[in-house]
Amino acid sequence: MKKGELASVTVAPEYGFGGEPTHRDLALVPANSTLIYEIEMVDFIKVISTGLSVLLLCRMNIVC
Repeated sequence: MKKGELASVTVAPEYGFGGEPTHRDLALVPANSTLIYEIEMVDFIKVISTGLSVLLLCRMNIVC
């Protein structure tokens, strides 16, 4: 992703919360819900660069 780019990530129920309703803080996720997250790449910082290995630290905003 490029800085400022938006992406949409869809998570099928079997990889999300499954067949049971889930209570999280003020939210209730119904059973068998498909989850859709909107992710914005806010910033990234190169942390380590050794030869061909590069580790990037990313900061993202996630809207559920």
